[in-house]
Amino acid sequence: MKPTANITDGVVHWKIPTYLVLVNNVTNAIMYLHPLRGVTAWSRFVSGINWLIVSPADNSTTVADINKKFPAGTILQVQYESTYALPCGNGTGAVVNCSSPLSIGQPSISMISLTYPTLSSTACEQSIEYTNLYGKIVARCRILPTVPINSGDPYTQLTFVSNNTNAQISYQVYGVIFWSYKDPSTNYFYIYVFTGDGGVLFLKNNFYPGLTFTVLFKNDGKPWDQNMALSSIHGSSSSLKESLGGAINGTMNVYGETQIRYGIAGNPARDFTPFVSLSCELFVFLL
Repeated sequence: MKPTANITDGVVHWKIPTYLVLVNNVTNAIMYLHPLRGVTAWSRFVSGINWLIVSPADNSTTVADINKKFPAGTILQVQYESTYALPCGNGTGAVVNCSSPLSIGQPSISMISLTYPTLSSTACEQSIEYTNLYGKIVARCRILPTVPINSGDPYTQLTFVSNNTNAQISYQVYGVIFWSYKDPSTNYFYIYVFTGDGGVLFLKNNFYPGLTFTVLFKNDGKPWDQNMALSSIHGSSSSLKESLGGAINGTMNVYGETQIRYGIAGNPARDFTPFVSLSCELFVFLL
């Protein structure tokens, strides 16, 4: 890289499992670094050259792979994401504390062909049922039998990173509906997600059978003590309207009890309107 300050120390260990991410500013190509080895040196000066010394997360990554993503002249950003703590289950689909004696562990996200044992080239497809239910695109991917978890994290943006391919795949979803749903009619296991950029087509073309994924989370929002959003609720329940004196034949419960809602902006199924700021003005009149 270009001559710069000689910093021989890097970031090789975090108290929580954390991935540093190199990002190409122009192409947005990324490479995840090893959570323990990470960056050996930010800018080590050797023989008149400054070197950035890193260890990729994927051990099969080659120098050719790195040169393709970050050719000479590339300006890099360094970001970080922490591993997401998947829930633990007791075998029934319910979530239990991971330290509980009832826990049998966390689910593993390993892709398997949709048509296994008859093999196909894809593990993912659109879920028409849940797309219609939520009003936005939902995909499901078949995974190897694992700990069943019949719940998810539908309001958190998460990144799925492949563990076993030299052309590392990274994909951000807008929430997980089910981590590892076991279909009672087939006993097949599926993970259900709200799709991100590229939609279902990206998943069909890239989440192929045999891949195993790690889930990462980047906390780049405001801390809880600064997150003081308010929302106005438009009730839609007919029973709520009747019990609270609302307009029975209308679509808006203007007299309903105050409620709190949260969710991802742009979700057409939400029933709230967010306010991004509040202001209070005090007028003083002098006589």
